[in-house]
This record gives sequence, C-alpha cells and structure tokens, in this order.
Amino acid sequence: MGGGLFTAAAPALIDRFGTWSMLALTAGLLVFWLIFGVLNFRRTVQAAAN
Repeated sequence: MGGGLFTAAAPALIDRFGTWSMLALTAGLLVFWLIFGVLNFRRTVQAAAN
C-alpha cells in the first residue's frame, strides 16, 4: 500500500477519521489485494499450463 507514504500519513489519518474507520479501510484494502493476488495467480498458472 505504498509503505512509507501510508505509514507517514497514518497518525494524521487516525486522528482525523478515527481508529475504527482506518481499521475498516485498511482491512478492506487487504481483502482487495488478497482477492487480486489469488485471481492473478490463477491466471498466471493457467497461462503457464497452456
């Protein structure tokens, strides 16, 4: 998620939007990237099999 940029902005974002809002946002992004990774992995494996 950008590593340093998000880490640097985290305290200000938590202060502005609250702990639970930021937790929900980061959890949503985590789920998105996990689904993206699984789908991309499947496509890569299928392409390699052909």
